[in-house]
Amino acid sequence: MMMKRLLAITGIACSAAVSFAQTMNVQTANVTTAFKAAQTGDMVYSAGGTELTVCGKTFMVSDITRIYIDDSEVADNTVSVSYAGTTAQVVMAGNIAQYMTATVDGAHVTLVQSADVVDEITYTLSGAATDGSFTMDGELKATVVLNGVSLTSGRGAAVDIENGKRIDIVVTDGTMNTFADYALGTQKACFFVNGHAEFSGGGTVSLTGNAKHAYRSDEYTKLKKTFTGTINVVKAAADGLHVEQYLEMNGGNVVVDNVAGDGVDVSATTNVADEFNGQVFINGGMLTATTAADDVKALKSEADMTISGGTLKLIATGAGSKAIGTKGALSVSGGRVEALALGGVYAEGTTSEAKPNAVKATGVITISGGEFYAVSKNKAFNTDVVSGGFVINGGKLMGVGAKASASVSGTQAAAYYKGVNISAGQTLTYDGISYTVPAGYSCSGAYVLVSPSGSAKVSQLADNNVAVVWSGSSATVDIADNIARQVTVSISGAHVALVADDTVADEIVYTLSGTAPSGSFYMDGSYKATLVFNGLNLTCADSAAVNIRNGKRIKVTLAANTQNYLVDAANGSQKACFMVNGHTHFEGSGSLMLTGNAKHAFWGDEYVKVESGSVTVKKAAQDGFNVNQYFMQTGGSVAVEAAGDDGIAVNFVKTDAGAVDTADADNTGAFTMQGGNLNISVTGLAAKGIKAEGPVVIGDEVAQTMVTVKSSGGVDTSVSNDPKGSVCLKSDKSITVNGGTLTLTATGQGGRAMTSDGTIDFNGGIVNARAEGTNYGTSSGGGHGGHGGWPWGGGGSSDNSKSAKGIKAAGDLSVSGGSLTVYSASHEGMESKGKMNVSGGVVNVQGSDDAVNSALDMTITGGAVYAYSAGNDGIDSNGNMYIKGGVVVSFGAGGAEAGLDVAERKTMELTGGQIFGIGGRVDGYPSSTAGSQAYGYTSNSVSSSAYYVLMENSAPIFAVKVPKSYSGIVLVSSPSMASGTSYTIGAATSVGGEAVNGFVASPSVGSLSGSRTFTARK
Repeated sequence: MMMKRLLAITGIACSAAVSFAQTMNVQTANVTTAFKAAQTGDMVYSAGGTELTVCGKTFMVSDITRIYIDDSEVADNTVSVSYAGTTAQVVMAGNIAQYMTATVDGAHVTLVQSADVVDEITYTLSGAATDGSFTMDGELKATVVLNGVSLTSGRGAAVDIENGKRIDIVVTDGTMNTFADYALGTQKACFFVNGHAEFSGGGTVSLTGNAKHAYRSDEYTKLKKTFTGTINVVKAAADGLHVEQYLEMNGGNVVVDNVAGDGVDVSATTNVADEFNGQVFINGGMLTATTAADDVKALKSEADMTISGGTLKLIATGAGSKAIGTKGALSVSGGRVEALALGGVYAEGTTSEAKPNAVKATGVITISGGEFYAVSKNKAFNTDVVSGGFVINGGKLMGVGAKASASVSGTQAAAYYKGVNISAGQTLTYDGISYTVPAGYSCSGAYVLVSPSGSAKVSQLADNNVAVVWSGSSATVDIADNIARQVTVSISGAHVALVADDTVADEIVYTLSGTAPSGSFYMDGSYKATLVFNGLNLTCADSAAVNIRNGKRIKVTLAANTQNYLVDAANGSQKACFMVNGHTHFEGSGSLMLTGNAKHAFWGDEYVKVESGSVTVKKAAQDGFNVNQYFMQTGGSVAVEAAGDDGIAVNFVKTDAGAVDTADADNTGAFTMQGGNLNISVTGLAAKGIKAEGPVVIGDEVAQTMVTVKSSGGVDTSVSNDPKGSVCLKSDKSITVNGGTLTLTATGQGGRAMTSDGTIDFNGGIVNARAEGTNYGTSSGGGHGGHGGWPWGGGGSSDNSKSAKGIKAAGDLSVSGGSLTVYSASHEGMESKGKMNVSGGVVNVQGSDDAVNSALDMTITGGAVYAYSAGNDGIDSNGNMYIKGGVVVSFGAGGAEAGLDVAERKTMELTGGQIFGIGGRVDGYPSSTAGSQAYGYTSNSVSSSAYYVLMENSAPIFAVKVPKSYSGIVLVSSPSMASGTSYTIGAATSVGGEAVNGFVASPSVGSLSGSRTFTARK
């Protein structure tokens, strides 16, 4: 028997050396090791043939259950674990096999890295197990991907990561991941991480901690900004989340309920040198924690707690429990916090008692921003610091308690309202602050502490500060003593002008607040400055609402929890409602609404950066933003709701002679977006949502970027024989998309979703580009009808027409990553006037004319291209067409239109890829070259919505869903086809397997009908 096994393995190993297959799989029970053919090298047997060594990994021959070779691709440094009921399957990449020990006991999987691992390993978990778990250990950082996994453990933890390094936990978007541990186990948590964990992704994690905690990490835990999903603690026998060292929350949604201990408990480690030891940082996201046990905390830290953003709702209903409890200081500068301690006093024996404070800190409590609402049956805010322990410098605050909170100090005014009788669900309103107490709370003779945002406690301004307050038809200006002689003030009614002289040495902060129905603000100087919009509402009757002539850096801070409005005069000569002569930085967490009645809403003579806050153009007679040098957004929200011309226009600074000023390094003319939300709608003739004279770059690998642009304007025919259509995104140089989500919809006649006078490169992200309008004028110059023509083809256009296209590049167009969906109702979907290259990503294009068209060579080496034309060729190359890999599925219109069209005197070369093209004919059959891939074609009638399968004997190669009925020519090619071999194409009664845009690789199929057989050739 051993000799037979040895001979069988020898045969497979030898064939692997000459096979064109990609992967050799060695299976031992429930563990499969996948070796890339290029990595296997020599496979060595020990004396007697009892051991087989591949790529450094030694197998006992007696343990091998199967060796097989297939076309599957397994990425290096990856391990996948798939659960199914009471079993699990492990597949690991061959390049790390020698460093991994895998043990599978039913559905309990243990993976251990050796200390020799040098590159990070990614573990992907999927499937469901009724009695299973995942245990991992090692000495190098790793990534764990939760990809729709459900584990209930009958032994201990559901997930036990003993690796003490950084563990990236990626929760795949849209997936539900459920974990429950063993109630009688000794494990620390249902989901345990011995190292430091960092969460990202947009899925959901549901945790049930039957024995102790639901989640625990023995080092810090971070929820990244890129974590947009949910962590839901369904139950915990102890704490919901128990984190050692520190917790940092930047995004996501955390919900904790039904716990016997603290909701979130952050403890210090025993190593005093660990940074931020015992601290909590809440910078964003949503945290809802509810506790019902006595003498616990909804949110607890052993050291300082810092809240700068996010939304927190913390509820403690047990006796003596706190909503927030920290053994350090509490600092709140942003976000919205509700802290509710609704239980009574907790007495333990006769020697101690715990009182239910909403907030209890050992150190100083400092509130400088955000909104804070605290309700308690004892004190709303309490601290161990007797003098100066409760400081209010900003923000909006209301505290409700049966007793008065700690003594208040700070720069913002605060007032107590005593003896207030409160009933359950009552809405309290004091000093402009309203809050509805919860249904479970009532108090007779309560103390209500109120501190309105922006209420000044002291009359003297800090150094280098100016405060301007508008009130109807007048305004007041307060200037700090140290700069009073350096700032000239002019006030006419509600029109304020401030000019700082050249002796100012430090930045001045101008805080603007109040309302004027006919007022304005003018400022000049020669040193950088900050404008704080702190509840400002200005309407100017004859000019700009705000005019900053200072040519330096101007920081515009939108104060937290404020809305600010600027409106200019319709009959004025100003360039914009808000004008800045220097370069502008928007920051803060408030909002600004602009109405440009005369011209632009915002004009900047130098560059603009939007880092945070919300800026909305409610209306602009011309451009929403008109900016020189460049426009960059890294966060926040920008919206242009109605613009008569472009949404955002970015221009080069020109010399007096009209040339681009190349001496200025900032003069790039670029539009760059690497974070935040952008929403634009334009309706004017030939209006552009985004127009840049320089390059456009959108997205990166980290920041969340959302771009939505709608253009509905018609054609501008003011210039004879040069009509201009409306475009969502336009660059005079180039467009690069590296990430983010772009939704571009052009509905006007002759409108286009995206166009560049240079190149266009798609490297990542999600792009949905639609041109839904009709063409303008009558096109001509299309060469040979609609079949690509020669030499340029593509339908052409006359001097007095404008076609409605999805995406057009005047230069080369390339796709290396991301997901691209393009639609054109009346013309070509995606066109390049240069070369077109696709090496990755997914491209799905539908057009009325050619779906995909290139003027020069088209090369496809990877990714996937799905093309459908309602009236012309699916994919049309007016140069040579080279298909070297990937998936190519193309549907022509039928009749005289082809699925794959190559211009006359040009060549189609197939050397790789899965290819299916159908149309009324084939234009440009593949040529025979070195390395050619076999192909075949046959005439066939196909039915709408049916799956057509390419078969070799009874083995299906791939299946394609046909969008409509055809009577034409089908061209197919696949790496698995061999010249001279017969193949069959027919409609399947059923198709199994994962369909991507109607394409199924390696499907399972039922019976075929309407079959056609052909012989492959090269």
